[in-house]
Amino acid sequence: ARWFRIGNGRPVEEGEMTLIVAKLLKQRLEAMGAKVWLTRMRNGPTTSLRPGSLRSAASESLRAEGVTPTTERLLHEAERLFYRVGEIRNRARGVNGRIRPDLVVCLHFNAEEWGNPARPTLTDQNHLHLLLSGAMSGGELQHEDERLTMLVKLLGGTHREELGASEAVARSLASATGLPPFTYHGAKAIPASSNPYLWIRNLLANRLFECPVVYCEPYVMNSRAVFNRIQLGDYAGRRNVGGTELPSIYREYADAVAQGLADYYSGTAH
Repeated sequence: ARWFRIGNGRPVEEGEMTLIVAKLLKQRLEAMGAKVWLTRMRNGPTTSLRPGSLRSAASESLRAEGVTPTTERLLHEAERLFYRVGEIRNRARGVNGRIRPDLVVCLHFNAEEWGNPARPTLTDQNHLHLLLSGAMSGGELQHEDERLTMLVKLLGGTHREELGASEAVARSLASATGLPPFTYHGAKAIPASSNPYLWIRNLLANRLFECPVVYCEPYVMNSRAVFNRIQLGDYAGRRNVGGTELPSIYREYADAVAQGLADYYSGTAH
């Protein structure tokens, strides 16, 4: 559900795009002396689970919520359990048990609602934010696994480094992209600091990693500006985009994250 296409244009596929950025970022960090692992080297899931094998679990999940498991709802819930639970947990098992890194960098592209998937619409909205783990609600803490991950995070003392590294990367991304901060409204997330780009939110995708996490959400994939840059693909140097000479969006992203991490770990971030 994280892709769309307009006419005969290049598909906008978040999974493909983040993998391009990850491979570029790996090169940049390794050139600085870091040891870098990717949770996947190609497009495709890391888990052996598939939606078809999760229909029974999907039915139980819907019934627990008091929802009648119609064919359509079953399919949607099985897909959700596949990519939003099974896949994320499998990556976390590899990170925590095998790789055991000092830091995890989660790379994403954001999106606004694009309406009918068959006829997606573009928007003028384009923004940036980073997410830190926390802000668990009383209802969420009724779940045993969420209480456990909260204790692991608290006892591991990861927040200070997570905040420092995220602040440095946010500054670098904001400088490179010129994007304004995204603002949450409601109880879903809370500000992490005085930095308007940083928010704390309870997400499976960052709370499961036992080390500090820098969780990036730059660019709105279906904004007109970003869509036009995605259509150009990855390229070296700069090209004219709407009258401005710009690097490929993937290299801009990778360069900014690498610079932010370099600033933080070299002690030059302020």
